[in-house]
Amino acid sequence: MDFAFFLAKADSTVEEIPTADATTFKEFFSEYRKRKVRRPDVLIKRGLPALKKSGHEGVDLWSLLEALFLAAVDVGDKSLASMCLERLTKEFPESVRVGILKGRKLEMEGQLAAAMTLYESLLEKQMQNVDVMRRMVCVHKQSGNTKLAVERLHALLAVYQADTAAWNELSEIHLAHGNYALAAHCYEELVMLKPTSSLYHNRLADAYYSIGDEDHVRLARKHYTLSLEQQSYQINLHAVYGLQASARWLSEISNTSQVTNTKKNNNGNEGNDSGSSKNVNDLGAAPEQEVNAALLQYATEKLAEMKLPTGAGASQ
Repeated sequence: MDFAFFLAKADSTVEEIPTADATTFKEFFSEYRKRKVRRPDVLIKRGLPALKKSGHEGVDLWSLLEALFLAAVDVGDKSLASMCLERLTKEFPESVRVGILKGRKLEMEGQLAAAMTLYESLLEKQMQNVDVMRRMVCVHKQSGNTKLAVERLHALLAVYQADTAAWNELSEIHLAHGNYALAAHCYEELVMLKPTSSLYHNRLADAYYSIGDEDHVRLARKHYTLSLEQQSYQINLHAVYGLQASARWLSEISNTSQVTNTKKNNNGNEGNDSGSSKNVNDLGAAPEQEVNAALLQYATEKLAEMKLPTGAGASQ
């Protein structure tokens, strides 16, 4: 049975995902965990019957209890969460992993101070436990203390520099506060960690574009282009529209600068700057304006090809 189709659909109902026998449930549970699906309704509906059966339909009991606990937290089912946590605690009383689950339950109940105290004690046992550090960030965010959340993220990244989840979290905080330059730094790190990710190129380009000066918009155009190199325009409309917007912005700035320079030249205030290295590369590369015009035309044509809005003046 291929569960990928059902689990990929956010609107799949429980009844759509069959579990006719133990083998089927085992395959379902394996697929569920592998894909890191977050469908607590589906897992609880299918997992509880398996939990009550001898052998648990071929699934490891403790893994199933942990998954059901997390699903219960997601839907706010305190009774199910308590049952799962009680069994896990009895089996693994000194486990830091189970300790984190206890903290999750305290968070669910709104006991944020108690959860933070628990996480601090767990961190004393394992000073560099990334899961504990992440939960502490979450508690600070729930408490509305953005400053402490950022400090915790910096502490986490000082130890785990390649933690993409932490860089993403930090970028979201900076974006929420309009700190586009700091958000751009986070996405620069993410692009270095995963240079073939069209998503990270898009997000970095968005941050550059939001900064809004000519140099950063040119960088935005570059990363929208790199994003399209990783993912075709048919499914990467974000990059196509971003490329069009940044290229159009640069075109308008260039036209404005030309008008200004022409007026200055006519008044005798400026000399001929046709040899400027800003417009023509000394090695014979195409002038910036020609490159920009070609990219603007490309983006506009791709949108027109898919019968999507191209915006006024997009082909100019």
